[in-house]
Amino acid sequence: MKRVNIFPIVNHFFFVLLCLIMVYPFWYTLVGSMMKYEEYFAKTLFIWPSSPTLEAYRLVLRTGLIYGPMRTNLIITSFGTAYSLLFTAFCAYGLSKKFPGSRFIMLMIVFTMFFSGGLIPQYILYRRLGLLNNILVYILPSSINTFNLIVTRTYFQGFLPDIEEAARIDGCNAFSIFFRIVLPLSGPMLATIGLFYAVSYWNMFFTSVFFITNNNLRTLSDFLYRIVRATEAEDLGYYVSKVVSIASVKMATTMLVIAPILIVYPFLQKYFVKGATIGAVKG
Repeated sequence: MKRVNIFPIVNHFFFVLLCLIMVYPFWYTLVGSMMKYEEYFAKTLFIWPSSPTLEAYRLVLRTGLIYGPMRTNLIITSFGTAYSLLFTAFCAYGLSKKFPGSRFIMLMIVFTMFFSGGLIPQYILYRRLGLLNNILVYILPSSINTFNLIVTRTYFQGFLPDIEEAARIDGCNAFSIFFRIVLPLSGPMLATIGLFYAVSYWNMFFTSVFFITNNNLRTLSDFLYRIVRATEAEDLGYYVSKVVSIASVKMATTMLVIAPILIVYPFLQKYFVKGATIGAVKG
């Protein structure tokens, strides 16, 4: 008789079950956002609404409260990603070269990964720089991420010096080598680091909580936190709807906040996987 190996069966069953457990909260939110008032409180397991409605989404969009945070997220994600990527590449390329004091500078940069001045000195500094209630508070302090800098520097250190020497013989200076040779050859690495920055800017939360009081300059994460924390329709800033519950409105808001990144992420996932090995030491 042929022996049956049950391990692959159990393994597949386990991971399918694990996948369902992870997907169901998202499905619960999606279905709950399309349920009517009576059905939402009548059911405990959300599979699919008997009579789907988009009234909760219309309510969220009609009030216009989400437009300000959405505009803020789009601005800081687009401009912040380009700004951070350019400055990270500049700094990493310079630090990839050996010069007097380069090791000490790198140690000081790594030091910032583990120690900071704290929230109160940071608040005082931002106030004196005029960054409070300013959209630049999202971009300028976050221009360079230390981890991304280290990864980019390690990648640049892998370039053959012969390429740069040949370019210098042809009359290129440091800026020409950087823009015409180094950057074009670093496409996959730049795409990965850029995605890391984009996700970081899109999910920015604490900066909005501590340094922003203007509702139009809050991020979507902060806006969603305030909506979920609210208990009454007046707290939400929405008028009372007789068609859907406040819980459905909160779920609709959640779906609108996470929808852009959910749509983009599947197409960009390969870059995140590649980012796990970029800059690593190859054996």
